[in-house]
Amino acid sequence: MKRCLQITLILTLFGLNFPGYTTNLDEAIVAYSKGDYATAFKYFLSRAKQNDGAAQDLVGLFYNEGLGMRKDLKSALYWYKKSAQNNNPSGQFNLATLYFRGLGTRQNYKLAFYWTKKSALQGFARGQAGLAEIYERGLGVNVDFKRARYWYQISAKKGYAYAQFRLALYYDLGKAVEKDMKRAMHWYQLAANQGHQQSKIRLRFLVSTSLKITKKIN
Repeated sequence: MKRCLQITLILTLFGLNFPGYTTNLDEAIVAYSKGDYATAFKYFLSRAKQNDGAAQDLVGLFYNEGLGMRKDLKSALYWYKKSAQNNNPSGQFNLATLYFRGLGTRQNYKLAFYWTKKSALQGFARGQAGLAEIYERGLGVNVDFKRARYWYQISAKKGYAYAQFRLALYYDLGKAVEKDMKRAMHWYQLAANQGHQQSKIRLRFLVSTSLKITKKIN
């Protein structure tokens, strides 16, 4: 279900259209949701060969995840790269991920940073959070918590739960920003509302601690 939503999101965001308007696209999504990966892959590959960046990203996803086929990271890299070069932000982010992890290719932080930043600058929330993490962990760049917080905030405002959680931590710990528990709880709550488990745990702890303090005061 999660992957099906991911595919639907990619199609919605980046305007992938098949000949025959939406009919073939609907068939591809239905086939995918039923686990008929071969049928879905056929449609996506057809568009990918016509230089459609969104379709190329999806073909990369099939190879990356081994959906209905043997997992093939080199082929995933090939299609993600084509998608990235066609300026598809999801493809750029996925390509960067392979470079970061050294999957299907040698690990290359420089290229990973390059493609993550390209994705982020196009407004892709996962790319923005990815760029924040690069600055936060100093992956091929100098550690920069201010820039990390900046990009987490941009991603968080787009509704990306992981970024909301990370931004909440910055306010919670007073990291690269003045400590602000009201804002921290706000972002934890937004992430928790999306089912983010770590946010739920932290939020429960903060609420519980607050109640205990209130009882002691009273």
